[in-house]
Amino acid sequence: MGMPFVVLMPIFAARVLHGGPHTLGFLMGAMASVRSSPRCRWRRARACEACAHDSIAAAVFGLGLIGFGLSRVFWLSMIMVAIAAWA
Repeated sequence: MGMPFVVLMPIFAARVLHGGPHTLGFLMGAMASVRSSPRCRWRRARACEACAHDSIAAAVFGLGLIGFGLSRVFWLSMIMVAIAAWA
């Protein structure tokens, strides 16, 4: 769908979460761990079969990005990034 928000991840990690390379690594790892899970891959493959599931996935992706953009706490940011990556 759209993953251009990854370009802004270093700025978000440094200026909003006041972290460094480790913070960026954890945020990127949260996305990768969700995407590489076989269970989530299976769910994603099944979700692509119907248009209704695609619209739900788009809504979950959007809500995950909104939550990530509004969060100022590291653990909440990791959860929101994982939700956006899953969708």
